Amino acid sequence: MSYGSSLKEVSMSASTHVGEEELKGVLLLARDMPDEQRDQLFARLDEQMPDWRKKSALLMLSARDDQLLKFLCRGYSNKEIAAELRVADSTVKNSLSRMFDVIKVRDRVNAVLWAHQHGMELGEPR
Repeated sequence: MSYGSSLKEVSMSASTHVGEEELKGVLLLARDMPDEQRDQLFARLDEQMPDWRKKSALLMLSARDDQLLKFLCRGYSNKEIAAELRVADSTVKNSLSRMFDVIKVRDRVNAVLWAHQHGMELGEPR
């Protein structure tokens, strides 16, 4: 599938309804697109589905990222998170660092702000 035909398909499907899995697939495809084509794709999505950026950010989180963010929003320390998840402190530290890269923040305070800004459901971490 060429990038051009991908843009047409996205444009057509975005005008009706883009499901979470479809949006996730589009974002994965966009990572390998040349900058100009990726910008065109994002512009079409902006026009046809204004909330796509908010939705896509949450889609890129793994179940563990979601869990970690919920602990952070409740003020848990790395040590407390590790105890709850029954993993090593270093595992929590590494997982948080990777998650910070995914959501493009530098620290836990900004991660909590990000979660609130993106309308994340902050139920119990499971």
